[in-house]
Amino acid sequence: MNYPDFNNIKIDNPPGVSPVAGDTTLLAKHIKKLKPKHALEIGTGTGFVPIYLATCGITCDASDITKQAVETAKKNARRNKVTQKFFVSDLFQSVKGQYDVIFFNPPFGNTSNKTLAKYLEIVKSFIPKKSDIAIHISYLLIARQRRILIQSFLREAKKHLHKRGSVVVFLFEKELDIAGPYKQKKLGQYKGFHLMQLFF
Repeated sequence: MNYPDFNNIKIDNPPGVSPVAGDTTLLAKHIKKLKPKHALEIGTGTGFVPIYLATCGITCDASDITKQAVETAKKNARRNKVTQKFFVSDLFQSVKGQYDVIFFNPPFGNTSNKTLAKYLEIVKSFIPKKSDIAIHISYLLIARQRRILIQSFLREAKKHLHKRGSVVVFLFEKELDIAGPYKQKKLGQYKGFHLMQLFF
């Protein structure tokens, strides 16, 4: 699919990889506005955001827990004739170095079982993100696991941020208390999710 509003990048979105939706494009716009020298995306999916950032001259490493997503992102990067670093990682497991901005659009669901996690991603790729009902039902089913995932992300992110760096993360309305301990700025909103920039 072509995205004329995003430097006309072309993205292939196969089944089993989290689809590009309004939350993805909102994230891309705001990360570009922050103008990081070196960013990191956790859970890249198709690679949409790093690929768009590459066309804007921004370096962005990106990881995903599934090999299929990373391979898709690499193929999409080649298709758009851009270079970014894509690699398989469970959160920060394989991350090295420090960044100005680390961003994450947490998935609907998390499990410590890596095989089950991959199947969850495949199932979630078929859930229409535009459906408010699907969003709320999905959230109720995985609220506890998602909260644990976000808290783990924030704990680990500190170790990989430059001194004045920040994280950008989507939080559901019922998760905003997680941002309580941090200096924060709301960047935007998609459905019931708030795009938050947090400073440590």
